[in-house]
Amino acid sequence: MGCTFVVVSTLHDIMKSEGRAGKSSRKNINKLLILSLSISDLLVGVYTVSICIKAVQVEGSYCNVDIDWRSSTTCSMLGALLIIGSEQSVLTMVLITVYRLHAVMRPMSRPKFKTAGISLMVSWTVSILFGLIPLIPSNEDYFLKFISFNDTSIFKTKVNQTDQKRIITWLSLMKNFTTEDNVTNTGWGTLRRLVAKINPSNPITTTHEFGYYSSHTVCLPTLFPDRKDKAWMYSFILLVTNFLAFVFMLVCYVKLYRKASSTKALESAKSRDQRSKQSATMQRKLTRILVSDFLCWMPVCIMGFLKLAGINIPDDAYLPTGLLILPINSALNPFLYSNLPDRLLAQKSKLVRWLRSSIPPHRKSMKMNVIEMDTSKRVGLDGGNLKLHC
Repeated sequence: MGCTFVVVSTLHDIMKSEGRAGKSSRKNINKLLILSLSISDLLVGVYTVSICIKAVQVEGSYCNVDIDWRSSTTCSMLGALLIIGSEQSVLTMVLITVYRLHAVMRPMSRPKFKTAGISLMVSWTVSILFGLIPLIPSNEDYFLKFISFNDTSIFKTKVNQTDQKRIITWLSLMKNFTTEDNVTNTGWGTLRRLVAKINPSNPITTTHEFGYYSSHTVCLPTLFPDRKDKAWMYSFILLVTNFLAFVFMLVCYVKLYRKASSTKALESAKSRDQRSKQSATMQRKLTRILVSDFLCWMPVCIMGFLKLAGINIPDDAYLPTGLLILPINSALNPFLYSNLPDRLLAQKSKLVRWLRSSIPPHRKSMKMNVIEMDTSKRVGLDGGNLKLHC
């Protein structure tokens, strides 16, 4: 709901100010970036709500539908949706960082709205590719982990990548296969073709396929990669991308702080007061963003690096990662980049002032009398001299 509200309100602001301010204004570019951030975080919200709905539907009977659910197209699409939303959220935050760094370092130059739009198109393309590459059929030999057949009398319930090679070698050497079927290459397509020829009149077919997003009940990708998995390098690239993005933002924001501090001494008192307010507002936003990103993404990156180093990370860690860490980060980002937290703090201060002013005068006088009575017990007058009672 929060991301939807930010998307609608930002779209309204862009359409309202387009004719008045022009497409080259910094304000419209900032709103465009906030819109992209909100949409990407909205995708993560759709993933979270879908997983929660599915959990309610299969409560108490999940074991009966585990195989069907994890090998379903719905689970794979939800996993891809999570990757697209999460990666685009990170890339949009990097673009916002670059934009703000450019605004501070070159305040006289005006960035073009078209340039910001092209940058967002490129980032969305990269994010969509990150999410959909594991689902491309031609990449199944890299991302597909298990398959199961409808004839379990010959094959066990699930055939993994190691069993695939042995079965292909065995089938290619059977006497009822022609020389054309004696293959040297291995792959899931070759396995399906050879298995189907065992009984041409009633061919054996696959019933379930477990891909990159099918390892866990919440349809997460393999964020904590294992070197035994063929796709571990792809997961490693995702972790490194997010880790480097955070480091890049951290360096840029430190540079922004230093630049803002160095310009204070060169400005007049009036302009210094205005810029100090703007700088304080920006610093509060940046601090909230950095803390949020650090608390949400760094634990995921660290656990992934520890897994690659050989330290065992239990699969139970995927559940809080998919339902708590990443969704919370995505839900907070649009509000952290907007002025809503500052407005809420301003309303809170107004509420405190109103509560203080609403105290009746007689209660204030009663409070002062109590203080004076308590003081008189400890302080007395004797012959005009002040005495303190121990």
